[in-house]
Parts: sequence; structure tokens; C-alpha cells
Amino acid sequence: MLRLALLLMGTDFVRRRWRALSVFGAISLVLGVALFIDALDGVIYFPLRAFGFVMLLEAAVTLAIVPKGSRTMRALRYVKALLSVIVALLIIGRQHRFDMALAILFGVIFTLDGGLRIASAAVVRFHGWRMAVGAGVLELLFAIFLFEPLPTYYAGTAEYCIGVWLFLAGWSMLRLALRLRVIPAGASVAHLLNRGNDGLPPVYPFADSDTPAPLPLTVHVWTAAGTADKPLRQPVVDRYIAAVDAQGVVSTGHAALEAPPDLYISHYPAVEIEHDPDEFMRILRATDENNVEGLFQPSYPEEAAGWCESTRKIVFSEYDSVRLRAFWADYSRDNTYNLTYRNCSSTVVLALETALEGVAGKKWGRNWATFARVLLTPELWVAGEMSKRGETMAWTPGLALDFVRAMHTIVHPPNDIPTSLTQMLLERSEQVRRLRDRHNNPSAEPMETAETVDLELATPPNGRRLASSAAVIAVAAIFGLSYGLTSPLIASNLESRGGSALLIGLNAAMHALGVLLIAPFLPRLTARFGARALIVTALALSASVLTIFPHVSWIWLWFPMRLLLGIAAETLFVLSETWTNDLSDARSRGQMMAIYTAALSIGFAGGPAIVSLAGPGRIAYMIGAALAALAAIPILLPWVLPPARTQAEITQPWRYLQLAPIAIATTLLNAGVETAGLSFIALYAMHNGWTERSGLRLVSVLMFGAVLLQLPIGWLADKVNPRRLALALAILSTLGALLWPLTLSTAWIAYTMAFVWGGVFVGIYTVMLTIVGSRFRGGDLVGVYAIMSVAWGIGALVGPFLVGSAMSVSPKYGFPYAVALGCALFAGFMAVKRTET
Repeated sequence: MLRLALLLMGTDFVRRRWRALSVFGAISLVLGVALFIDALDGVIYFPLRAFGFVMLLEAAVTLAIVPKGSRTMRALRYVKALLSVIVALLIIGRQHRFDMALAILFGVIFTLDGGLRIASAAVVRFHGWRMAVGAGVLELLFAIFLFEPLPTYYAGTAEYCIGVWLFLAGWSMLRLALRLRVIPAGASVAHLLNRGNDGLPPVYPFADSDTPAPLPLTVHVWTAAGTADKPLRQPVVDRYIAAVDAQGVVSTGHAALEAPPDLYISHYPAVEIEHDPDEFMRILRATDENNVEGLFQPSYPEEAAGWCESTRKIVFSEYDSVRLRAFWADYSRDNTYNLTYRNCSSTVVLALETALEGVAGKKWGRNWATFARVLLTPELWVAGEMSKRGETMAWTPGLALDFVRAMHTIVHPPNDIPTSLTQMLLERSEQVRRLRDRHNNPSAEPMETAETVDLELATPPNGRRLASSAAVIAVAAIFGLSYGLTSPLIASNLESRGGSALLIGLNAAMHALGVLLIAPFLPRLTARFGARALIVTALALSASVLTIFPHVSWIWLWFPMRLLLGIAAETLFVLSETWTNDLSDARSRGQMMAIYTAALSIGFAGGPAIVSLAGPGRIAYMIGAALAALAAIPILLPWVLPPARTQAEITQPWRYLQLAPIAIATTLLNAGVETAGLSFIALYAMHNGWTERSGLRLVSVLMFGAVLLQLPIGWLADKVNPRRLALALAILSTLGALLWPLTLSTAWIAYTMAFVWGGVFVGIYTVMLTIVGSRFRGGDLVGVYAIMSVAWGIGALVGPFLVGSAMSVSPKYGFPYAVALGCALFAGFMAVKRTET
């Protein structure tokens, strides 16, 4: 990163400020050593929490200001921001288990990086490879140090890593500053900082103020997958290494650089390199015995005519053409080609670096503000990682493509990167509005903008549907998680504070009250603001309330906060179901709703699991808040399109009771039996001679069935009449509940029955969601789901009461017979009720 930042600032900046750079490097180096030593005794003086909040802020800005461009560049930004969020939350938590998680995370990262560094150095044998092996060994030793609990039992993990980072950054800055202090004016920073160039760098002239503006420079990349005929899909490999087609032909791609009117840089071996498989590892070495004679292609039109058009073109309008031409006049004297260190991609990268020397300093000023601007650009991190891999392994067209794109974003910042937070919010809102308008009115003439072209090329329709589905399924899981987390967590906290059973019950009722308050308004709110805005608002509300909850000592404030959680949960529940239906069609609706229901079940089970693992304290609240906040990230992605806004044709909510009575009855039954089952199945098993541990295991097996069997049931719902399927599942659920008492004498039969019955029973709800989605649309679909969610709350309240009453009458048979009665009544109601329209 630092190398590229200095390159973009230019020789003049480095020569004038090498002393200041040396001082900064020395300070960073000393501070890193001091922090590392400070952490050895476990008493931390460094403001880690403040550092964690700074990381969170940086991640938020990185996510919010995502420029338009390739999916890969955006994905790398998201990965960087996600890692920052995870590390920041672990640092802010300041718990022993969080410190241990940090140690494991960084230990794995250093292990992978060190192992890759050693392996690539041993194979490629580039200049200075022994030092690279030594650096890799040091990384592995540091990883072992992090894994080892001594001397602080992980308390100093964060400070160790910060100290090492400051030390390495300071060492790099100090070494570069001292090396660059004596370079002559016009010397090539790119050449000097490139691998293996220890001598004096060549001196190239700079373009002066009288030099006319050059014609745009174009970097051409033929990707490996783009040049293969029907390539076999191999993620990562076919992008960065090579692609293989159906006939087994290997394609590695190519890279070239074109600067009109007459400069074209395209390096090829004069004779195609043939090799036996046994010699492949030897050919990868960057040693002289693998040098062959190369040739330079005359022009892009001739190369394209003899092969094919390049698959990617990146255009630079600002560069130093005088310097580039001087570089090429010097470089082209030697046509030596080496598969690893002097190939088409490495030549293009070196030429581009030379052309971009000093561009940032010339464009924004050779001052510290510009240096900071360049250094803090997220794409510099991407370019640095690509450069690191290219220099320690080999430059490939895939690596070169990502490097060139990152450098392009730095030198030519897109117009959509705002200069203030207010501008950022306004522009992001306008972008979402334009995308939504296009989605709502597909027949309209699309806008011929860079955004339109980019989104259409970057994310095909199937990819957009898949991305949207994944985002909505994540929201469904978060809804289930918040519902399953808050109920036992808040109840436990109230009880520990001396709250009575009545107080706990009243607080739980506030959640249901929130559902009742918001449900009638959801159709109109969705038509007014859109599903995306409401879901993000609900996730933000959930995250905020869960963060605040453990810090509020006044119990009476827990009631309005629980009300807000109910409002947020209802919004997530209704709109995620609506959105999932909108993303599915008649052929796949059953499978989509099956995945949705499985995600809900996972969320419901995950909530209590978090409480049991983290304890009923602040950590559980923080985990819930973090998951809610993270779920908003995929929803905000520009290629995730929400359902169209439409007004509901039915204005009175009670009318849905007449139009969808079976759907509402399904929800009542599902909620009542599911909540009662979680509360009483283990107790029922204990009344029949099982141990508590075995009873809890029975609950887990039932939940696994409820999750795993939804996929085949959803597939079946797309193949047969879904109404008849739902009726058959209800009858099977009735018979299965009646058979429960007979299976408890043999454990494996009971577990098998629980697994199958859980999937069959929850499948009724899955199939009913499919039926509702096929018969209602837009605002009316929101209205139906809103009423169904109210029915869910009523069922969750009444079901445990009725089943508990039955068990008080007959501890051994009350539970299964009550469930069988409910399923039988539902099956009878469904059999006599006419088809809903």
C-alpha cells in the first residue's frame, strides 16, 4: 500500500519529504514495539474500545460509499468492511471469549498468509525468495504465539496485532524513505520499488505543462474464462489462474496496454512454451534457465484480428505519456520472456505504474493532504493485495485486471463517491429510487448511464434474483433469531431482577401489542416507503434496542422497548415473506417458501442457543444487535431489488379473514403447536421415563426435521396440487401425533418419528405460504401476511395454554392428544372449506 501511495505521489514528493517520512516511520516502529511490550503483562493502556469504534466508522464509510464498477471490486470492499466490523465488535466487547476469538481469527490469517508466502517463494524462486521464506516463517511463529494462551490468556491479542501492524508499517515507511532519499529527479519510482531492482533506477522525463493532453490509455485484458470455449466453471481458479474448456484445452488469458496513436505493449513468447506435466513446477521458477525469446505484438487491431477482442477494457484519461514512452523505449530493448516474472501481465503492470507515477500529486497537489487521501482510499488496499500476490507468485491476467481496476478507481474516482455524509445519503437514496423505478416499470426506456450499463453487465437477472433471495432469507433468519432470542433472554433478566411472573408476562405481551399496532398499517407503509426502506429501518431499530436494553436499569422502560421490538419483528416477518414470494414464480414458489420456512426455524432455534452459549448477559444482546446490523448490508446492495410498490385493493383488514381463512387457521395451528412443543416436548418425554438430556435431544431432532424436510416438501408443492398436499400433511400430522406414545419405548424410533413429524407438520405452513403467494399480489399480499402474523401471535399465546391444560389433566397423553386434536380439526376445516379466492 505504502509503495503504491508513494508511486502515485511521484519522485518530487518523495525527495522533498523523505525526512518527514523517515520520522513517521520511526515513530510508528517504536510505537509498535511499545504496544507489543505493553500487552505482555495483560494490563492494557491502549484505548482499544476507541480504536474499535474508529474501525466501525471506517467500515461504515467503506460500505456506504461503494463506487460503481466491477462486482469483484465491490465484493472486495464488502469483504474488507465485514472483516473490520467483526474485528471491531470483538475489540469493543472486551470479553475473554472475544479475545480468544480474535486470537483464533488472526492466527488463522497469519497461518494462511505465511504458508502461502513460503509455498509461493519455494516454487517461484523469485529474486529475494529466501527472505520471503524467512518472513513466512516469522508469520507462522507469530500465529503460534497468538494461538498459545500464555502469557496473558489472550487478553493482549488485539494490542499484539496492532503493535505488529504499526511496526511493519513503520519499518516499511522508514526503509522506503531512506532508499528513496538519494534518487535523482525523474528517476523511476516504479522501477526502484519493483521486485529485484536493487541498482539505480532509470531516469525518465516527466511531461511538462506545455505537453498536450494525451489520448486515453487503454488496458486490454483477455480473461482466462473469456477466451476459453465453453469453460468449465471453477471459481477463483478460472479467474486468477487458468480456465479449462470441455475438451480439456487450457486458457490462461492475456494482457496488453494501448496508448494511441502508436504505442502498443503486448509481450508474448516467440515460440509457444511446451512442457511435460512433470516439468511444470520447474517452469514456474523465475530463474534464468526458464527465460525464452519473446516478441512484441505490433498493434491491438492486428492482435484482435488474429485472436479475438479483449474481454475487458479499462481506460485511463490521466497519465504521463512522455514517461510511458520513455519506459517502453528502454524496456523493449530486451525481448526476454519468462512465464513468471517477465510475462504479458507483469509487463503491463510495470508500464502502467510508470505511466501513473506522480499522477495523484499532479492532480490534487503534492502535499500531505493528497498523500493521506490516497493512503486512505480502500482501493489502495485492494491494489496492494493484488500487487503482493503478483510479486510473490506471478502476475496473471486476473490479478492484473483487479490491480488495474483498483488503480483506475484511485486515479479517476467515480462521480458517485460523495464528498460529505449528507451528499452520500442523498445520492444513495436517488440511486435506489432510480433502480426501483426501473424495476416497477420494466417497459420504460432504460437510462443510458454508466450505472445502468454496469449493473446490467455485472449482475445478470438470475444473479440478481439469487442475490435478492439470499438477502431476504437472511432477514427471515434474523427475524426468527430476534424472536427466539429476546423471549428467554428478557424473561431471564427480569427474573434475576426480582420480577414476578405477572411482570414477565406483561412485558412479553408488549411484543404482541407491537405486532397488533403495526400490522394494519403495513400495506400502506409498504406502498408509501417500499419494502427495502422498512426492512432496513426495522433492522436498525432492532439493533439499537438490543444494544440499549442491557444498559437500562429502569424496568418500566423495558415495556416500550419490548413494544418497539414487536413492531420491528412484525415488519421483518411480513415484508420478508412478501419479498420472498415476489422473487419466486409458479415453478419455484414452493421451493423458495421452503427455504424461507427453514431459515425461520433456524432463527427460532438459534436464539435460545445464543443465550445458552453466551449467557443471559450483555454479550447475548450484543450478538443479536450485531447480526441485525449485518443483515442490513445485503439488503442495501444496489442489485438487490425490492418488490414493486402497489396499493392494496382491500382496505379493511378484517376482509382478509373472509378471503384467507385456511391460511390464517394454518398460522394459528403452526404457532400454537410450535411454541407449545418447544415448551413441553422435553417435559412430556420426562413424564414417560426419559431423562432431561434425552428430552432436550428429542426437541433438537424435531427442529432438525422441521428445517431439513422443508426442501423436499417445497419441491413437491411445485409438482402437485398444493392444497391437496397441505391436507395430506395435516392428516399425517394427526396420525403421527397419535402414534407418539407408542414410539417412546424405543429411543431410535422416537427420534425418527420426531424428525419426520417435525418436517411434515411445519410443511403445512410452507405449503400454505405457497398457496397464498399464488393468489395474492402486491399490497394485498402484505395485508394477508400481516393478518397471518397477528394470528401467529395469538396462536403462540393460546397454544401453550391449551397444551399445558391438557398435560395437567393427563401428563402422559395430554400433549400428543392435544396436538392430534388440533391437527384433526384443521384437516376437517380444510376439507369442508371451499377453495380460497
